Amino acid sequence: MDILLTNDDGICAPGLAAAAKALSEQGTVWVAAPASDQSGQSHHRHLSGPLRAERVEFPGAAGAWRIHGTPADCVALAVTTLINAPVGLVFSGINHGPNLSSNLLYSGTAAAALEASLAGIPAVAASCAAWDEASLRQAAQLACRAALAAARAGQTLALNLNFPAAGRYRGVRVCRADGVCRHPAPFERAGETLFFPPRSPGVWQPAGRDALALAQRYVTVTPLSAEWSDLSRLQMTAAVLEKAFGEEQHIFTGEEDT
Repeated sequence: MDILLTNDDGICAPGLAAAAKALSEQGTVWVAAPASDQSGQSHHRHLSGPLRAERVEFPGAAGAWRIHGTPADCVALAVTTLINAPVGLVFSGINHGPNLSSNLLYSGTAAAALEASLAGIPAVAASCAAWDEASLRQAAQLACRAALAAARAGQTLALNLNFPAAGRYRGVRVCRADGVCRHPAPFERAGETLFFPPRSPGVWQPAGRDALALAQRYVTVTPLSAEWSDLSRLQMTAAVLEKAFGEEQHIFTGEEDT
């Protein structure tokens, strides 16, 4: 199997090397990773102007490119142009720090997996709560098993995995990413025109099921989708719009035959 490996921490990140080592035992690994840290880039894509991709050496990889772009750029460029073989799996990570609940909106790691799923390729986004060698090694081994299972399932799965620090974990939880991490602190001012994001960590209000499970030393697995519609609120939204536009406007939820 040909496996594309990428991340958002950049091509020099230790988590990328740990993933390459584990994946190289299971298939042919190709690396296409950002030239620099792209954390927080979400699903940003360069839709105009050139993308620079430099061929580099990478341990455990059949070929590797340092790409001056985002994680989503790396996936799109690699699977359509750089790799002359059908990619059977995209692996994104291992990210430095967890990607949980509302923080997935900002995650370049998760966006790379979603970009792969849009191309019809199974994908895994893997993140680890600790950054020591033992934690990365354990996360790489477990994530590799989950990734191969996703690839062999015959479906375009995109999974977001989070791993606790090394040691005995309590099990695996398939769960929702349904919490909200709020950042109430103001930006720090530096002069009249410069502002820096607050350095204080966010506050979970409320904590998501994935965040709670990870804190209890479970490996968390959340299926991701590019479907942004909140299906549970279709009827409520229709009712709100009827009040705004009037019933004569025939507000449909999209579930009816029109």
